Amino acid sequence: MRGGMVPSFRSAKHGARKRRRRVSLIYFHSTLSVMTTIRDRLEKIDEDLLRLLGDRVSLCEEAQEDDPEFMGPESLGDMLAQWDAAADEHGWNPALTARLCKGVYELCKAAE
Repeated sequence: MRGGMVPSFRSAKHGARKRRRRVSLIYFHSTLSVMTTIRDRLEKIDEDLLRLLGDRVSLCEEAQEDDPEFMGPESLGDMLAQWDAAADEHGWNPALTARLCKGVYELCKAAE
């Protein structure tokens, strides 16, 4: 016997450690798979958001050709009101939502 351990005790302890390691690896693999799926879904949502933002910029360009005042201050006010309502509805930070709205507005306005 090495180190004064009883062989049956050592093998039981070793077996439990081995089972824990196997369970940990299964949990890790399962978690990794879930995280990969979530990342894939988030990437798809980002692609959709960017595509929709491009569509919005294109529509703003078209509207500004017909009406140069289309992206005036009133337009920003209307957008802010709509986005603020969405922030309230979803429980989002209103200041961050307003900054995002203003960024989208500026992006569309720059497309003139």
